[in-house]
Amino acid sequence: MMMQSTMTGENAPIFISGRQYSGNTMFSRVLGRHDDLYAFSGEGAFFERLPVMKTATGDALVETVAQQIAGGSLQIDDVREHIQRGVGKAPSPVDCYRAAKRGIARHHGRDRWVQKATSYVFYASRVFEHFPEARFLFLARNPLDLAASWKRRGHQDWWGRMLWGWNRGVRRARRIQERYPERFRILRYEDLVTAPTEVFREICSFCDLAYQEDCVRVPHVNRSETPYNQDSETRGIQSDRVFYFTDVLTPIESAAVKQLADAESLHRLYPDLPAVPEVPSHRSITEVAKIIAGGGIRLLRKQATELIAEPRRTWDRIKRRVLSNK
Repeated sequence: MMMQSTMTGENAPIFISGRQYSGNTMFSRVLGRHDDLYAFSGEGAFFERLPVMKTATGDALVETVAQQIAGGSLQIDDVREHIQRGVGKAPSPVDCYRAAKRGIARHHGRDRWVQKATSYVFYASRVFEHFPEARFLFLARNPLDLAASWKRRGHQDWWGRMLWGWNRGVRRARRIQERYPERFRILRYEDLVTAPTEVFREICSFCDLAYQEDCVRVPHVNRSETPYNQDSETRGIQSDRVFYFTDVLTPIESAAVKQLADAESLHRLYPDLPAVPEVPSHRSITEVAKIIAGGGIRLLRKQATELIAEPRRTWDRIKRRVLSNK
């Protein structure tokens, strides 16, 4: 998949989204090894919370934005200082966000920065509204391997929610790529790990970066047999988890997951997907019902909890993820 580029500008940020947290983390680390880029390690939520932040002003606004950016190796006092140093009078939330991100990147000797967030595909229009020079990369992975990863972690009851998110996220990504072809690209996880040099060259071209070979020598993190580890002695991108659902899922599970995945998106993105075994329809229907029930209950509980805790932000999330097709 060739990626054509237009000039992004000196400080153009790069946003990473996708339905796989560990894949986003790995991809962010790859880009963060580039001499021109500083990668923020935390999961971004700024654009989700932006409507709520617009009501804050003065020191309260600075504190709210700083809290969204701080975390990992960043101290909130340092983030706050970068904001105060980089904004003028009566700044907007985006002014504060931009000042902090640029200030931190420059403090580390980098010209540009990278932010990852699994949810940001639903906020791409909002991102481009405030950062028209940005580049946005959506990392897709086939849903059967995602289901295999969740199974190895003992979380089959999350499959329904995962598949719902995959369908909505990938359909949204395809529409955004059509709308912003020079700024947004869908990238397959499978291509990145099986041909890292070729794909990373294309990513660098798309993002107006000089190619640097050593970027792909990152530790492999969050493998399903050792979940949530952030370091590894193994260096370099690993391809042993491509289409490994054939060894992890039962034929009935594979058939059910494929049935629930968006057929058009799966066909367009994965024409090379291995064949899924045929199983008796009544058995696959039973498995589908179990997945839908488990995922639906989990999703409703989560949304109800969030709606009580943060009603304005949660309603905005629901509108963007469930009600909106833009």
